[in-house]
Amino acid sequence: MQLQYTMTRRDLRDQFAALGRTRGSLGARYVATNRLMMALVFAAALGVSGWRTVQRAGGLNAVAAATLAVLTLLLTVFLAAYWALAPRLFASVQLLALRAALDSLTAAPYTLQLADGQLHYQGPSLNAGRGALDCAVTGLRAVRRDKAGLVVIFADGSGALVPNRAFSGAQELHSWLQALQPQPGPVGPSGAAQPAPADGFVPDGADGGVLACTLDAETTRRLLWELNAALLKTPVYWRRLWWAPLLLAAGGALLVAQGVWWLLPVLAVIVVWAVRRNARSTAARLAGHSVIRFGPDAMQVETGAGGRFEVPYRGLTGPYRTAHGIFLYDPAANVARVFPRAALTPESEAALWALLCRKTGREI
Repeated sequence: MQLQYTMTRRDLRDQFAALGRTRGSLGARYVATNRLMMALVFAAALGVSGWRTVQRAGGLNAVAAATLAVLTLLLTVFLAAYWALAPRLFASVQLLALRAALDSLTAAPYTLQLADGQLHYQGPSLNAGRGALDCAVTGLRAVRRDKAGLVVIFADGSGALVPNRAFSGAQELHSWLQALQPQPGPVGPSGAAQPAPADGFVPDGADGGVLACTLDAETTRRLLWELNAALLKTPVYWRRLWWAPLLLAAGGALLVAQGVWWLLPVLAVIVVWAVRRNARSTAARLAGHSVIRFGPDAMQVETGAGGRFEVPYRGLTGPYRTAHGIFLYDPAANVARVFPRAALTPESEAALWALLCRKTGREI
């Protein structure tokens, strides 16, 4: 069984929204975090409004009680609307973040192939490369029919939407849905295990080399925090997110104007909690063994979860060095590739740094 199709921008929006609605996907985890964050903000706003209402009324009298009831109703309706729209809002945020990479995601075809209980998925990657992922049907986290098409969630939490127009009819979609239904069994890639290269970087003597590294979730989380802290100091990061500080400043000014400036640290705590929760989800997906082969024009990355993708050097910025890692950043796709320094010796780290500088055009 095989399907080949292309994705439009609307398909990509539908894909992110469908992933946000499907349990087992990273998108659903992010949507759940955003819903919980909004519920906490709702509780804080209701508490502030109730306190100010009672204060103005001189106590909890009939007028104050009626006002509180109206405020509770309005805020509950707002929260319910946000709860329902959260997957679509998640999709809009993802498209905004990937706006510079949308052409590469819609230019080439995608392939979904099923043979001997193995599912092969291939398509354009974020920065004009190609990506592929192999997963046993028994290792799929979820398969479901969405109003936009067929949703498949792989073992690592990533997922894909096959749009309705990729199928010849409802019967073919139903056949794929039946064939891909997960069965009890081990989650993860199947097939004969290949010996994994030992951690470290080995130059090939021809302006390339191979880097192998193994990361646990805790180390990955630390590297992600260091990466984000380093990016906040770079002009290239703020050129694509210039609106974020303006939005935060406007929100802070509104709270100060309303006389509830003390709510700012409460909201800051809620946001930090949400960021940390999402970081744990991302770290869990990135943890494991990976092998990066540095070719003439692109990196070929292989993950322990069965993923393989290509990352062209074109458009990458860096390298940047932190206490525990080295990383490259792609501002167009808003993604980074992290290389842990713990896997390197001083000599191999110097060789890797020089290689990355040459590939990105940075002076050593």
